[in-house]
Amino acid sequence: MGEGYNPGRIPPLGAIKEFARYGLHTSEAFAARIIPSAVSQEEVKDINQIPLGSGAIMKNKDGKKVAVYRPKSGPVQVSTAVCPHMGALLTWNDYEKSWDCPAHGSRFSTSGDLLNGPSTSPLPKADL
Repeated sequence: MGEGYNPGRIPPLGAIKEFARYGLHTSEAFAARIIPSAVSQEEVKDINQIPLGSGAIMKNKDGKKVAVYRPKSGPVQVSTAVCPHMGALLTWNDYEKSWDCPAHGSRFSTSGDLLNGPSTSPLPKADL
């Protein structure tokens, strides 16, 4: 059996550091949903704070976080801000113009359609 498969092996220090970094990133994404102030999120109070052609997280009239995309023309698109895969809070990716899940990498279009998994469903629509 190769040394890499030996359960008693001692991983190199660099590997432990990298493993901890990835674990911390995933934990931050879940903490952002459970304790909203735990991780700094781009959140706006008013739809007019969102530049045309961009998106942001804001709270709706019920106090729930929603993902709001303000197109250059046409109606504002509002979806839930929570990834349907495992419930992490989404973030706006201004470069790709998509809603991204920092926990496991699911990506959604501005209208909430699924672009990449592991999620298997689109974002549910929401109200402001």
